[in-house]
Amino acid sequence: MRIYRNSTLALALLVVGGCSSGPSTSTVPASTPTSAPAVTEAQATQTAKETFQQFGETLKAELKKAISEGGPVSAVEVCHTRAPQIAEEISKARGFPMGRSSHRLRNQNNAPDEDIARYLEKYSGSGKEAPVEAVSTDGGWTVIAPIVTQPLCVTCHGDPKTFSPELTQALNKYYPNDKATGFKPGDLRGVFWARI
Repeated sequence: MRIYRNSTLALALLVVGGCSSGPSTSTVPASTPTSAPAVTEAQATQTAKETFQQFGETLKAELKKAISEGGPVSAVEVCHTRAPQIAEEISKARGFPMGRSSHRLRNQNNAPDEDIARYLEKYSGSGKEAPVEAVSTDGGWTVIAPIVTQPLCVTCHGDPKTFSPELTQALNKYYPNDKATGFKPGDLRGVFWARI
């Protein structure tokens, strides 16, 4: 396996991604051959970045509206329902799967596969800046990009002792096995992934 790195990713993507680590309705798929024509590492990485940006911008707009109307509890509800729908819509439109995962899952359906787990193990808690990496797979690439915790994200992913009772209740309702708390700004919260 060869790993390629590209350390540039728009700050806006990281801000949105770090605060939008809601559920996905499908497990991260295993590396499988694709019927798409071969693409270079650079092409796959650029396409993945654009895809992650599209996801982030779409979810960000919905989260902003939810927060202005109902605060963090509404944001949790949006992440629970809309985040997986947005990922599915974008995957269908783009013609390849994309999603999110983490070493500390909020939704167990987002469990990482081998390539993603290796990335998370390498960078979570290491203190190193996590880059965008493209891992060569059978017939294509798995592109992995960091989701870095931003200050706003600790509202729902920070110290649970700081959560309001209503927020705690909403998290328990939608994510009974939630492990995605205790993050501080700058921590690696999880990753975006795309199979191209």
